[in-house]
This record gives sequence, C-alpha cells and structure tokens, in this order.
Amino acid sequence: MKFLLLFIGLSCCITGFVLKKADDKKMLGKFFVISGILLILVYLIFWGLGIKTGISGTFVVVSFVMPLVHIALKLKDFSPITNKLTIGQNNILKWCIFFSLVAVPIIFMVNSATLPTVTLDNSVIKMGGSFGGDFNVSDIQSVDTVSIYPKVGYMRGGSGFFISYIGNFDLENEEKTAKLCIYRNKPPFIKIRMNDNRVFLLNFYEQDKTIEFFNQLKNIRISN
Repeated sequence: MKFLLLFIGLSCCITGFVLKKADDKKMLGKFFVISGILLILVYLIFWGLGIKTGISGTFVVVSFVMPLVHIALKLKDFSPITNKLTIGQNNILKWCIFFSLVAVPIIFMVNSATLPTVTLDNSVIKMGGSFGGDFNVSDIQSVDTVSIYPKVGYMRGGSGFFISYIGNFDLENEEKTAKLCIYRNKPPFIKIRMNDNRVFLLNFYEQDKTIEFFNQLKNIRISN
C-alpha cells in the first residue's frame, strides 16, 4: 500500500481535469484537482520522511484533506461573521479562523508523533512524557535488538500515528501490556524484557543512537 496515497492523488487530479471541461462541473473539478495536488504533496512528504501510511493511514489523510478543500472553496459563500466588518474583512476573518482550526489537529498530531526523551541514568532507564516511567536495569531479564517489532494491537493509553507508537499497547503473542517508544520505520528496535515478563520497545530516529544506547545498556548489565 506504499503508493496508495499517490494513486488516489493522481486519480483525483485526472478526475478534476476531466470535470473542469464541463461548464456545470468546473467547481467540482477544481475541488478534485486541489485535493489531488494536496494528497500528492502529503505523499511526497511521507516518502521523504520514510513514513508508511497503509490503508488506515491513507483513509485518515484523505478524510482530513478533502473536507478541508471543500470548506475552503465554499468559505467565501458563508454568512458574514459580523455585520460590523466589510465583506473583504469578513473573508479575511473567515480564513484566519479556518487556518486556526486546521492548525490545532496538525500541531496535535506532530506533537504526538514526537517521541519523549529516553535516557540511561545510574542504571535506570527513564522514559519521559505522560506515558513514560522508570525501568531499573537490575529488573531486566533480557535485552536485544530486532529489525521487526510484533504486531501492535489495542492501545491502552498513548498515541499511535503514522510515524510512531508512544505509550501502552497490546502486542501479538504477549500476555502483558507492552511499553512502546518507537519510530515505526526506523529499525533497529531495542527489545527489553523485564523480570515480570513485560516488554519495553524503544529506538531513536538516528540508527547510530539506537545502537549506542543498546551497547551502553548491555555494558551496564555485564558490569552488574
């Protein structure tokens, strides 16, 4: 499904250009063209960042972009916000409100996709953020690096967007809820199994940093 978003974007553009040739469907054609261009731009951004969307991710993007384009095209036809302003001033105010409302979910998603800090301090792994916690190295049963993490199931508390998993999740073939702090498409992943059989998966955006953290953790376990 790597190119699904690109395929939908191109399909929208083609459909839009066809519809624009009909006098009674120019607005609809404009809607599809703008939506298609935005979807292609989103795909290029995801491709550049190495983010894979899949079917669910593509559905979210399309469901977010296309209604926004529809609203933007109809914005000038909405009733004036206040009669104390001119038509031009009302339109400017409408656009300001529109962009403010769009910015809120985007900022939320970006912040949710940014991993909290994970540090190793005095034989304690400290994960920041609302769903973080402290993990004593002495309580670790095993630690290893894996290139593929188990299938993620139900989210018990945290966030899981296109780029990351942060918080508590059910994992395939794991009885206990696992703690995740990972960039989804940035292997390797450090897999820590605690003495109580819980799993803690983490990594960093830079592969070298992940390997460095793993080696530090391994050396502390050996010295203890």
